[in-house]
Amino acid sequence: MGYCLFTVIFKSDNSSVQSSQVYVTGNAVDFIEYPEGKGPKDVVRVLAHVGRGSNYLHGPKYYWCLYSE
Repeated sequence: MGYCLFTVIFKSDNSSVQSSQVYVTGNAVDFIEYPEGKGPKDVVRVLAHVGRGSNYLHGPKYYWCLYSE
């Protein structure tokens, strides 16, 4: 029933300007959807618990697969 809130700081093509995106996910955080033109190599820093009250993106939907033999 919990969630994770964090802000990802991205490097920019410009030498001094950085961009950021706030994310909210469930407790299972494996992947995020990157803003257009950004990817894993552009991540400079992740700030845990930062971004409350901001416009945020949800993490990708995930599904549990339960089975038995």
